[in-house]
Amino acid sequence: MDGFLSLFQSYNVPAAFLVNLELTFWSAIFSAILGIILVVMRISPISSMRRVAAGYVELFKNTPLLLWIMFTFFVAQLPPLPAAVVAFTLFTAA
Repeated sequence: MDGFLSLFQSYNVPAAFLVNLELTFWSAIFSAILGIILVVMRISPISSMRRVAAGYVELFKNTPLLLWIMFTFFVAQLPPLPAAVVAFTLFTAA
């Protein structure tokens, strides 16, 4: 038990918790917006819009989330928090 409690002294757990809340908040907001756009595209009478939305969903649902996180951080070279928000948004909106 002493080893577990020492983690709270060596790491700033409350600050990490706040970063986690911020990440969750922004990802949820942007995912809802992108998800609504995708739904409108999926029910559109224009077949090309339906196909683009279906392709987006298939691409993001059939690729692991870790790959998108690594892509946004290493390839797109975004800072850590924006990279995570973008990756979670793109993945969860699908």
